[in-house]
Amino acid sequence: MAIGHIYKLTTPDNMIYIGKTKNLVKRYWKYKSTMDQGLMCIEIKKWGWDRIEKEILFEGEYNESLFSDLERHYIRFYNTFESEHGLNSQTGGKKGFKVSKSSSAKMGESRLGMIIPDHVIEKRREAMLGKTWKIRFEGKANNSRTKRDGKEILDMSFGIYYDTISEAAESLGIKRTTLSAKLVGRRINNTNIKYV
Repeated sequence: MAIGHIYKLTTPDNMIYIGKTKNLVKRYWKYKSTMDQGLMCIEIKKWGWDRIEKEILFEGEYNESLFSDLERHYIRFYNTFESEHGLNSQTGGKKGFKVSKSSSAKMGESRLGMIIPDHVIEKRREAMLGKTWKIRFEGKANNSRTKRDGKEILDMSFGIYYDTISEAAESLGIKRTTLSAKLVGRRINNTNIKYV
C-alpha cells in the first residue's frame, strides 16, 4: 500500500497551502514544473520553488477517508481556505468539499461560450428525469442533515471537525441516522464525536 502525506507549503510572505498526496515526489514535481496547481502555482512562479518552505504534517499508510479528514482538519487548523493568508481553494477531502467563491467564478468563466453537444445535453436530461431536488436558500441546506443549530461536529480523539453528520458518519463507517441518534441522546454515544 502507498505511503501518503499531508503537507504544508509556506511562501516567503507567509501564504500557506495544505495538501494531501499518495506520491509526494510526483506532487512536488508538479509544483516545480508549475503544472495545474491553482493559487499555489501563482505563488511558485512569483517566488520560485526553492524559496517555498515544505513541511510534512502527517505521513502514514494511505487511506482515502483518513487522509481526507486530516486534510480538512489541517486546512481549518491553519485557516487556509478563503482567508487572507490561505491558498486552498477548497475545504479539502474527497467528498463534500466546498469551493471558494473566486474558484467558482473562474470555473464559471471558463465555461462561458462553451458549446455543449446535443447528445451530451440529452444524456444529462435523461439522468435528471424523475429526480427530486432539495431547495437551498443562501447556499445553506434547509434541512437537519447538515449542521445542527449551526454547530460543528468534532471528533474528540483526533481533533477533526466535520461540516455534516454524513461526513462524520462516513468516517466512522456507520449510518448517518445512527450517528444523529447518538449525538442527540436517543442512543448511547459510544463514539468520540460531539457537537461543538
